Amino acid sequence: MAKATRKIPVVAQILVTFAISAVALTIWSTHNTGATGTMKYYVYFLIGLHGRTLLLRAAERLTTVLAVLIFLAWAGLSIFLTLTDSRGIWGVGAFNSLVGIAGGVAISVLLRRVTLLAYLGRNTLPIYVAHTPMIITALTLFWFPFGRPSPNSLGADIWGTPLVALFAVVVTILIYRALRRTPLRWLYEPPPAVLDRIVPLKTG
Repeated sequence: MAKATRKIPVVAQILVTFAISAVALTIWSTHNTGATGTMKYYVYFLIGLHGRTLLLRAAERLTTVLAVLIFLAWAGLSIFLTLTDSRGIWGVGAFNSLVGIAGGVAISVLLRRVTLLAYLGRNTLPIYVAHTPMIITALTLFWFPFGRPSPNSLGADIWGTPLVALFAVVVTILIYRALRRTPLRWLYEPPPAVLDRIVPLKTG
């Protein structure tokens, strides 16, 4: 999608997708599928893609103390919104997600020496492509059989979310490693001939 829209001004792309995200985060505040997730979070993919240099510069300037304060502020806001069931209020989810960008930069500064995270940072594609079915699988196997928790349960967010995320990350990486030297590697990236037809490398 990013390649297909590359000729559209970046500012216009981000403004339009942020508006879509704000609506989606409000309407589906506790519901997520592949389609709704794309509407919610595609703008943040674009921000990372086009704002990478700015985000890296921000990370370089953060001190440890400031990084801790920023992360705690975002975490506190997220917990408050969960406890008060406020994520469905218009604009609140979008605001929390924007603050989450700063929180993500902050935690990356705090954990930059962790080798595992550096590895994951170099292998985000297989996680991004396949994490949703793995999350659904994890919920089906380990969570729902014991009683479906309330989507606004703080306990579910604190304990369940990291466990489900760990399962999704590990399994998606293992699947990618198993498939990357087989014909099924095209599940992660279209063959060059197909990609060239969709987005020609050279235009007249």
